[in-house]
Order: sequence, then C-alpha cells, then structure tokens
Amino acid sequence: MPNRSLLPSDGPAGYDIIILSDLLHFGDAHDVLIQSIDRLLKRSEDAVAHVSAGKYTKSEVCDNFLQKADAAGLNMEEIITDPSEPWLGELPVKGLSSGDLALRKANCRYWIATWKSP
Repeated sequence: MPNRSLLPSDGPAGYDIIILSDLLHFGDAHDVLIQSIDRLLKRSEDAVAHVSAGKYTKSEVCDNFLQKADAAGLNMEEIITDPSEPWLGELPVKGLSSGDLALRKANCRYWIATWKSP
C-alpha cells in the first residue's frame, strides 16, 4: 500500500497531467482508475488526464468508465480524429512509418478529462 502522505490529493498539490493509456479494457479496474485520478490529478481548471482505449474495447466498457468519471466530478471530452489524417509527430519511431503510426492512432479512442466546476 502506498504511503498516503505521498499522494497529492488535497490542497494545491497534485499533478497537472496524468496519462491513462489503454487501461479501460479492464472493466474491473475502473473504480481503481477513477480513484487514482481523484487522488493524483490536481484540483485545478488547468489539470488534465489523457485517457485512451483501443477500439477493440467494447463501447459498453468505455461507457461504464465514462459514467464513473462523471459521478466522480470529471468532464470527459472525446477527441474524434479523422482516420485519413496523417501522423503529425516529428520524432521517428523505430520500425514504424508515419502511415503505420496514423493507422494506430485511428484505432484508438481518446478523451481529455478535466474537473467539473464546483
């Protein structure tokens, strides 16, 4: 069990950005994921959590996470990308072309989470 005093959940402490990448597939872990966001994400209008899931994750599983996030006080804005949009990254990724990376991006769902206004 982590030392509770190290978790920045109260006051101005907390992280400005957290990333949850491809974790929604595990529906049994949604409560823990929401708890992690609650404890780690700074309570600030500028703080964001980036959440992604492969499109192989069933819609009802994603919807379950979104409902729990809403109940926890999070706005979840889904970012829809055009599958034909080229990869815009500039750093090379060994073994993957820009086309490969664009296909991978197109096979993901992506949300930006922010805290709801009090």
